[in-house]
Amino acid sequence: MKKDYYSLEVDEGKNRIYFSLFGEIPSVDAIPDFESDWMSTVAPFKNGFTILANLKEMKPLPSDVSELNQKVQVKLMQQGCKKVAQVASIDIVVQVNKMAVESGLKDILRGFSLARTAEMWLDK
Repeated sequence: MKKDYYSLEVDEGKNRIYFSLFGEIPSVDAIPDFESDWMSTVAPFKNGFTILANLKEMKPLPSDVSELNQKVQVKLMQQGCKKVAQVASIDIVVQVNKMAVESGLKDILRGFSLARTAEMWLDK
């Protein structure tokens, strides 16, 4: 599923979600289906699913979008997310790590500069 500012793709064989954020999201009004898109994407997955988040084309998020993202992160943890690998520039890694501390996702989150390395870590 591809939207204006994000995409969610699934690999049920790997029990993995591929998530990309791109561009500058002006506010939560620009992504009205973000939470419901995540929940419908996660629904068929087994406990222990993983996420590869490509954030290389993302711009820093405004506070309301960060808060929504934290809320979704909490729900992903509740749904059984085992590991999250993020591929991003350092400024985005810092922002996402701050959100992850707030949501409790920090312990299963790791940052990478290459998608290939992130994928290998998730496959372990």
